Amino acid sequence: MTENIPRKRATPTTGLNLLDLAAATKEHVTIVQIILKKVNATEAELWDEISKLPEHRRMDHATFAEALETMVEGKWLWKTGEGPSAIYSGRLRRQQNRLRLHMDMSRKTGGFSTSTWQMLEAKAAIEADREKATGASPTIPRTMFRGSLAGWFSGTRQVLLILLALSAINFFAVASIDVTGVSGFVETLGTQNLPWISIIEMLLGLGVSAIYIQYADRFSSLNLIKYILAILVGAYALTSGLFFLAKYTHTLDGLAAVFHLKESTALVYPLLYLLRSQQIVIFPIAFWNMANNLYSMSEARRIFPMIASGEMIGGLIGYMLFAEFFGQAAVLTIENTLQLLLLCGLLYLLILIVIHLRMKVSDSDEDENAGESFIKNFKDGLDTIRGVPLFRYLALTVALTWITLPILEYHFYTSLSNTPDQSHRFENFYSLYSIGLTLFPLLLQWRLVPALTKRIETRNAFLALPVVLVIGAVLLNFNSGIYLAAIVVLVAFTVYSSWDSPMMNTVQYLVPQDRRARVGALLNNYAYAFGKMFGSLVLGLILSAGLTGEISSYIYLTLALVAALCGLGTAYMVRLTYDQSMLSWRVARRARAASVFDKLGDL
Repeated sequence: MTENIPRKRATPTTGLNLLDLAAATKEHVTIVQIILKKVNATEAELWDEISKLPEHRRMDHATFAEALETMVEGKWLWKTGEGPSAIYSGRLRRQQNRLRLHMDMSRKTGGFSTSTWQMLEAKAAIEADREKATGASPTIPRTMFRGSLAGWFSGTRQVLLILLALSAINFFAVASIDVTGVSGFVETLGTQNLPWISIIEMLLGLGVSAIYIQYADRFSSLNLIKYILAILVGAYALTSGLFFLAKYTHTLDGLAAVFHLKESTALVYPLLYLLRSQQIVIFPIAFWNMANNLYSMSEARRIFPMIASGEMIGGLIGYMLFAEFFGQAAVLTIENTLQLLLLCGLLYLLILIVIHLRMKVSDSDEDENAGESFIKNFKDGLDTIRGVPLFRYLALTVALTWITLPILEYHFYTSLSNTPDQSHRFENFYSLYSIGLTLFPLLLQWRLVPALTKRIETRNAFLALPVVLVIGAVLLNFNSGIYLAAIVVLVAFTVYSSWDSPMMNTVQYLVPQDRRARVGALLNNYAYAFGKMFGSLVLGLILSAGLTGEISSYIYLTLALVAALCGLGTAYMVRLTYDQSMLSWRVARRARAASVFDKLGDL
């Protein structure tokens, strides 16, 4: 009986993809069949299994030895040990590589928990298929969740606690600067400048995401998270210093006067706004890349929900500190911005030191790979979108959606800032809104969404958000009160986070894996960024025209309604062209996959 060797994990760019067998030799296919059946085997055991095969499927020993050596060198098999006792096992390529975990720039702060649950659902499906094919078992025993309290501070449990603390710290910081950045910006610079900061946010986000995609694969995921943490420590130290100079000295008064600002802190709040937006984009991707390298799929099914709870807990704590409950004053206000920046910077520094001292780069995380050029990735993705009607209309739907949403969100901010003057009214209401935006999508993901996905066909799934936006825009054109605006925006972003975003991720699986990340980046990032920049630009021009507030709101709400109706039209075209698109060779993955499983059918 072969010793049950713990399975090693392949890197995102090495190992065997089952679809590779479509072009493999019959000798390689035969050996893979046996390996998948036995999981671990010595050379003698493999040869014994081959000897038992029907004569037309056998091979001579020289051919067998050569094929085995080729598969080890090609990183299709692991070889543990040397000589006759060496053990061979399958080296399956991880199905979610770093490039596929592309920047989801359209993720809102309230959507970070739901995005994690979407990823877990996909990982669970992948794991189920893999366990059926290989019979593999988790490499970390289930007993890791039992034992004394002291056991949690050593070994694999220590790593889990570090990841839990890291996710909680990051989203506590995100929530904190979300409230202080947005509230401070609105109170010092006014809502009329929100469209312009949104355009800068998108341009900066596109640049940062392009740099990340281009260079992320050149570092181990653990080192990459260290570099990002070091950058965050520096960023929070810099903004803390600037905020101190602006609030407690007159150093920046001259610069503030140049821009005709009433107070020097108005120079710093835009930096917080931009820091928060980029942190939401980059950090979660790098974090989950590292987590993917630390755990196998089956381990992730048990452990990732615990890590994801750190995101929700950290975010809720950050928002709740600024909210009033049952008449009790908020714990913090934007007057505590400097203290919060210092606290967040120190927390990042502390967790960076802990990670550096307690975590090491694993063997499976050491590969460094040069990525393809950004221009090539962009062109390949654009060719697929142009050639498939489904993706063409989806891209238009995304762009029109993100022309509408920022306008409705701006109207919410304006209505909130125009309420009767109360101390810290904006930040309190915004904190409560953000808490709802965190909890509602999560609750829907647990119950309602899984049931709906079984009843609603994919072709009809993309009608939901445009319908909500049309209804919301119509209501706001007749009644633009703050509570109605808050409800409309909350419902729209909840539908986006809990329904539209996972449906978008699902339909991308129609694209072959080698082009999936590029198409996904264009749909989720660039169509989104184009829509938001265009909508913000038009909104900014309307606000700069010198019209009265009532006329301006009528114009931009009408524009939002027109964009929402156009988005509903393109979503309907997605429904009409769905079947036609399935015939395109660019999405014809099932036939290719079927030919592979036919080769494995003799198991």
